[in-house]
Amino acid sequence: MGTTAFGNTARALGLRAILAGLTCLFAVAASAATEYSKAPDSDVWQYLSQNPEHTLVAGAFERLDIGAILRDHITGAVIVAPTDAAIGAVDPTLAQRVRSDAVLGTLVAAHHIPRLRVKPDDMTGPGGRMVVTSYSDDDLVFARDGEDITVNGVPVLEAVEVSNGWIYRIDAVLMPEHLIAEDAPQPRTIMETACDDPELTRFCERMKLAGMDGPLADSTQSLTIFIPTDAALAKVPEEMRTAILENPEYFRRLVLNHILSTPQKTGTLRGQASVTSLSFDTVPIRGHQYKALQVGLATITEGNIAATNGIIHKIDGVLIPPAVVNAIARDRAAAASAPQE
Repeated sequence: MGTTAFGNTARALGLRAILAGLTCLFAVAASAATEYSKAPDSDVWQYLSQNPEHTLVAGAFERLDIGAILRDHITGAVIVAPTDAAIGAVDPTLAQRVRSDAVLGTLVAAHHIPRLRVKPDDMTGPGGRMVVTSYSDDDLVFARDGEDITVNGVPVLEAVEVSNGWIYRIDAVLMPEHLIAEDAPQPRTIMETACDDPELTRFCERMKLAGMDGPLADSTQSLTIFIPTDAALAKVPEEMRTAILENPEYFRRLVLNHILSTPQKTGTLRGQASVTSLSFDTVPIRGHQYKALQVGLATITEGNIAATNGIIHKIDGVLIPPAVVNAIARDRAAAASAPQE
């Protein structure tokens, strides 16, 4: 079930009150080492619905009508389950913000269900990490250090193996930080957001000088943009950088190669081999569950930054289209062979 289906179900069933406690991240208390147990006579749904410490999350998922996912014995099921204490401890102000937006609450609930069946033995990547996509299309980072497991940095109280999968019990509520925060300002356009980021000052300046900031400041747009940090732009060889900046067409194509025509979060990108940019270039996407997400030869250093007209992913490299590289090479060759006056 995709995010849209979750949203439609939430609206129909009026789940805002039940999901009101779900916020970006609210831990009740520091956790001890992860415990391991088995409940072979229960599936994920049965375990949650019968556990007195998970009545709120079980009630929310029941009203979301997604019990079928948690009862699936063919592909299996996994859930990161907040305790009732964690949900009940959410700050009232934060709870009110989620209560007023059913879709937001639904996305938070969906963020606790990975799309893959994650077992503790699967956490064998660098640092014991395994990155999977949740049903909200955001990343969940599972990490194992010895017997201790964390999810997005939150300690797992208990890892329970049930008949059709695993339940990771936590004393916290997870949510992508860019969606909600206690003092978060209202979302602004891509251009406004970028220009307020101290790591993106060069991008902001260049876009304004070239007169290309208009679409990124247009709140009616819905885009994805990969923005190189100042450090990334500084790594471009000076001769190449000068050639691009001095040629408006080269610069325009460079910028368009960093933009996609639809908003795509990291979870969506991770499921694709490549994307087509607005310059009509193919940009490879790499990054399985153990590695950071790569776009072209750059790595996303901070993703899923929300704006009113799309999503920003900060990257540590510059996506120079091959056509621009070839054109600059031809320009240099022509200049070198030109008669000297």
